Amino acid sequence: MHIEKILLKNFKSFGKKAEIPFFKGFTVITGPNGSGKSNIIDSILFCLGLSTSTKQLRADRLTDLIHNGKSEAEVTIVFSDNGKKYEVSRKVKVTEKGYYSYYYLNGKSVSLSEIHNFLSQFGIYSDAYNMVMQGDVTRIIEMSPFQRRKIIDDVAGISEFDEKKEKALEELERVRESIEKLEVLIAEINDRLKTLERDRNEAIRYKEIQSKKEEYEGYLIAHNYLTAVKERDKLEKELEKLERQKDELTARIPEINAKIAGLNEKINSIAKKISELGDERVAEIQSKILELSSELESIRRAERFYLDEAKRLEEESVRITAEISKIKDEIRSVDGELEEYAIKRIQIGEIVDELAAKMELLKLRLEEVDREHRDLREELVNKKGELENQKEKRSEILRERDKLVELLRRIDMDLEGIKEEISSIEFRLKGLEDEREANQRELWKYEEELLKVKKKLNSADRELFELRSKISDVEEELKKVELELAKVKATLSALRTYSKPVELLLEARNRRELPGIFGTVAQLGEVDEEYVTAIEAAAGNALQFIVVETEDDAVSAINYLKAIKGGRASFIPLRRIKNFKLDLDSSILKEDGVIDYAVNLVKCDKMFQPVFRFVLRDTVVVDRIETARRLMDRGFRFVTLDGDIVEKSGLMTGGSSERRGILVSRELVEKERNLSDRIFELQRKKDSLFAELNKAESLRKQYRDEVERLTGITNELRNRKSLLEEKIKTETGRIEELKEKIKQKAREKEEYISSLKVYNESLKLVEKAIGELEAEIGEIEKKLRGSEVPKIIEELDRIKEDYQRNREILISIEKKIEGLEFKREQLESNMQEKQIYLDDIKERIEEIRNKVNEGKARAGEINSELERLRREEKVIGKELKELRIVRDELFGQIKSAEEEKRKIEAEIERLEERIKLQNERLAMADIKIAEIGEVEVPENLPPLEEVYRILQKVNEELSEFGDVNLKAIQEYEEVRSRRDEMIEKKMILEKERADILEKIERYERMKREIFFEVFTAINRNFAEIIKELTDGEGELYLDSDDPFNSGLYIKVKPNNKPVQKLESMSGGEKSLVALALIFAIQMHKPAPFYAFDEVDMFLDGVNVGKVAKMIKKRSKDAQFIVVSLRKPMLEQADAIVGITLGRDNISQVTGIKLKS
Repeated sequence: MHIEKILLKNFKSFGKKAEIPFFKGFTVITGPNGSGKSNIIDSILFCLGLSTSTKQLRADRLTDLIHNGKSEAEVTIVFSDNGKKYEVSRKVKVTEKGYYSYYYLNGKSVSLSEIHNFLSQFGIYSDAYNMVMQGDVTRIIEMSPFQRRKIIDDVAGISEFDEKKEKALEELERVRESIEKLEVLIAEINDRLKTLERDRNEAIRYKEIQSKKEEYEGYLIAHNYLTAVKERDKLEKELEKLERQKDELTARIPEINAKIAGLNEKINSIAKKISELGDERVAEIQSKILELSSELESIRRAERFYLDEAKRLEEESVRITAEISKIKDEIRSVDGELEEYAIKRIQIGEIVDELAAKMELLKLRLEEVDREHRDLREELVNKKGELENQKEKRSEILRERDKLVELLRRIDMDLEGIKEEISSIEFRLKGLEDEREANQRELWKYEEELLKVKKKLNSADRELFELRSKISDVEEELKKVELELAKVKATLSALRTYSKPVELLLEARNRRELPGIFGTVAQLGEVDEEYVTAIEAAAGNALQFIVVETEDDAVSAINYLKAIKGGRASFIPLRRIKNFKLDLDSSILKEDGVIDYAVNLVKCDKMFQPVFRFVLRDTVVVDRIETARRLMDRGFRFVTLDGDIVEKSGLMTGGSSERRGILVSRELVEKERNLSDRIFELQRKKDSLFAELNKAESLRKQYRDEVERLTGITNELRNRKSLLEEKIKTETGRIEELKEKIKQKAREKEEYISSLKVYNESLKLVEKAIGELEAEIGEIEKKLRGSEVPKIIEELDRIKEDYQRNREILISIEKKIEGLEFKREQLESNMQEKQIYLDDIKERIEEIRNKVNEGKARAGEINSELERLRREEKVIGKELKELRIVRDELFGQIKSAEEEKRKIEAEIERLEERIKLQNERLAMADIKIAEIGEVEVPENLPPLEEVYRILQKVNEELSEFGDVNLKAIQEYEEVRSRRDEMIEKKMILEKERADILEKIERYERMKREIFFEVFTAINRNFAEIIKELTDGEGELYLDSDDPFNSGLYIKVKPNNKPVQKLESMSGGEKSLVALALIFAIQMHKPAPFYAFDEVDMFLDGVNVGKVAKMIKKRSKDAQFIVVSLRKPMLEQADAIVGITLGRDNISQVTGIKLKS
């Protein structure tokens, strides 16, 4: 990681925006004094928050960092790390109330601690001396040895151990306070034990008075036996009456079943009509709609295909039009050349006429000069005239021959072009034929695929009908089971009634607003019907207690009730009682009339067993109150099957009472569970069938979409086939036209070759005649030598030569004109052919447009047909709706009949419940008689009133004791156990105190070890650096064995010098040693970059060079940014950044110099 650049805006002397790039390695910032060099280092401290105060930034306040006259300053540092960019910014802005300062990381507002956390990831810390300011070197020199040792403390992180030690001391104080509180509590419990001992003795004496009471309780049992026999006889009569009522209701059920069967037959008939009308006709309409939709989609695809072809033809038309335009431009160019050559022909013609006139004058002169040689002259002139005629004839033949050669060349070019065009068309034709064959194969493949998918679609329709039938059957069964479950739940709802706060909490639990609530105590257990009353009485209001997982869940629920003003409720945190255990005495279970401990009669999940142990504790369930009375001195809490309670204290609660109904019987819960399971199974089956239905419908839609897709594709392929055949026909016709054109050109070529042969023969004859004439002229000229005639003739010949040359130029121009006229004819011919092809393209485009319009017309017809079919589908839907209304009315009648049947069945069930209850009561009466046993009624059985009177008297004697604490015996043991438990807790706390003291000692030891580890490492680094800088030795040492009460001293032995302490060194030597210490710290805690601000100001040139070389060496592993004016620094730097102060007192970057 390294600093890539720094962006400054209005920061100190940088009054404008400034961007300073930095590079890996060693960079020196230089410039005149006061130019703002050090402000760059200040900007790094400011932006990264590495300064502890504004004094470090050479400012009294943060706003002093803002350039004069500006309201805000901003510094941004861009870091680069292996290609990744990080941007840290800080702004300070003056406001009306003062100022604000914000940090940003990658554009996001963050805190200073987040900036420090980010920097620490790369090894940048405020105490690691990676930022060394002007005063840091001097400060290290001037600070005391004790302050100097604090530097090692900061580097080693000693303050962290001091903080841990402080926390341990606070914890030690809390433990001490807890021990003192326990000692106070133990003293109070000892006092309580003395009081309980007196109550315990009184309770033992109280039990001795119970013996007389037991005799008369036996008489009372005899009276109870006689009462139970009378009760049994009464129950048998009521049971007979209920059986007669049940028989009457049972007789009505077959009549209702017959009525329901008749209604079901009518429903099946209507369902058949719905099936025929809905499935067959609708399927036919849907099939037709599918077919028309497919055809419509095919038309649309064909339209897109034709439009694409029209677009291609229009593009071809544009191309041909462009070529015609280009030919017209060439014709205009040829016309221009023709006009130019016509002008030249006129000019040369004038020259030829002028030379002809001169020739005539010379001929007249020749006649005047030499009349005596008239015959020779005339003969010479005639011969030369003949010679000129022959030459003209030769030129004419050459022109005509060249014209034929040009025509033959153009014919060859035309033939080559036509052959290339035929080759191109044949290549396209082969591609079209291959495409047609591939199209045909693809068409066969898709037609076969379409047939298969249509078969799958028909199969999917049959599967849908079967699934709908199954779903209907499951829904009917589900309705019946749900109705039965509703009846059971209504019964349970009538039984289970909770207080308003409990109901509110349970509702919140169901809404998942209060996690951690398991339910009420009543909801977490099940009890057999015969024990319900006993358990309800034993638990009392605790059945409405809310069982939660932790104390925090209870607090949340209490705060919830407070927030909604919902009342009060009690909570049992399961975590607090999970280890609650009971020591149950099994000997009591051997007594007559004892059923079991109440906690053993409750069936619940294993994790909730502590709840019922906590609520019911050691309550014993007995058959009746007399049993409880007989055993009450055993020190147990008793509850009878009728709900009477005998407390350990002797308090007795009982009488007649209606069942509270918070607990429900296991049988009713089991029935609810079975019905719920059945509903779950049916619902799962229904969901499964619906899933299959959805899957089948999805599959059918998939097949239907596939049919549409394949139909569209086959139609598109057929259209494509037709279009390809038309293209093949067009291209074949074009080839025939071009072949006919080749034959025509071949015939023209043969004609031109024959003419060329004739011209060649004529040229040979003319050449021969010219040779003969030139020989004759030579003989005549010999005879005319010595006269003036030859000179005139010579002049005449010269003029003739000029005449002949210009004449040939004129002929050449005319030849050029003829060539250009021929080229113009060819261009016009080519343009006409292009125009004919363009007209054909336009006709093809018009034909395609007509087909598109025909497709649109057919699409309109299909849309009309689709609209008609959808209306018909809607009419059928309306008819189906009416049939379904009738069907639903019949369903309503069935439902009414079933409701009546269910009411009868419910009444029968109610009677059965009453019969069952009476049987249970009868059984209980029998049990009661059996439990009482074969009671031998004494002959001298006192009257019941006398028995009650004597028992009352005994109770009065017992009452004279006042409030006897029968629990005193057990309570005495419990309090003594509690005292022992607190003594044990005190011992634990004392052990904890010892552990804390050991922890403090360990912190001290670790602090010392860390200090010496860091000190040793820095000392070793210091010795290496001193050796490199001075070629001598250096050492850091402490003045005592206790490092934290010692000072840090420095001694150095430069090369060939005695050992010196820091205090006895010169200023430059002190600066060099201080820098060595800084380098040693940096080596121990390396950072990715370092910044030095004129640390070399007190060093001489030699030492500056050594420090510069060291920085250069270390810059291979980290980035160094150094503010310096010294030449050795500049020479060692990889890059130099120049800073100067402008006329407006604003710092500017004058330039950047990079060294290769």
